[in-house]
Amino acid sequence: MKNIIRAQLYQLKKERLITIVFLGLFAVLLMNAFFGSGEGVTLSGSETAAKVLQFHSITSSLFVFLVTGICCCSDFLDKTANYEIMSGHTRKEVYLGRVIPCIIIGTTGWFILICSPYILCTAIAGWGTKLAFGDFILRVVLMIFPIIRIICEFIMLSFIIRNPYIIMGIGYGVFALGGMSEAFSQTGSYFLGITNLTLLSGFDTWLTFGMNNGAENYIYESALPVNDIVCTIIFSVIFSAASLFLGYHFFKTDDVN
Repeated sequence: MKNIIRAQLYQLKKERLITIVFLGLFAVLLMNAFFGSGEGVTLSGSETAAKVLQFHSITSSLFVFLVTGICCCSDFLDKTANYEIMSGHTRKEVYLGRVIPCIIIGTTGWFILICSPYILCTAIAGWGTKLAFGDFILRVVLMIFPIIRIICEFIMLSFIIRNPYIIMGIGYGVFALGGMSEAFSQTGSYFLGITNLTLLSGFDTWLTFGMNNGAENYIYESALPVNDIVCTIIFSVIFSAASLFLGYHFFKTDDVN
């Protein structure tokens, strides 16, 4: 299995599309963080997070869909997976040899993309006072659970469909669905990974006005209810495990051709 994992890591490293998409998303997220406010100044890390974290969390998921499609499906197009089985590898080794690097690379890439804009804004303008830093960290860490869940669900689809382009297309559809973030963040649904993601990245907001000049002042609620934390973890673990099991069951019983 180690050789399969090394082969997948090498393939992902040499895949130019992954590098291009990652750098493109990185640039988009940075520009959105620095210029998306329309105020002409670099906002503090906390204010930037309060304004655009939901958009960033969904946009960064595009990298996850790409990695999953390439890592889990590409070898079905050129029959590499068949050769691995014929050379003595078990179905379990072939399966886990793709699942493990897919989850690690996908989650790591998403985490770098989501955190980089706020690190740079904080380095330039400080963290600020709009959000409690501990609450922000908790939300980002919790978002890893639905991200892994989404990866596992797409791994299952990958071993059923076995076409990276269809997987990427489905991923784009999920991205478009997640773009309706306002509606999803208000529903509080844990049943879909993308709705859980928007729920965790959205903040309840209040608007007040100054007494003298009438300046707008936004107040954000950064703390998460305990129910959101518990349900996020439980639903993510259950659906992730179920997706991986179903994906392996299908691959194990399928006639690979």
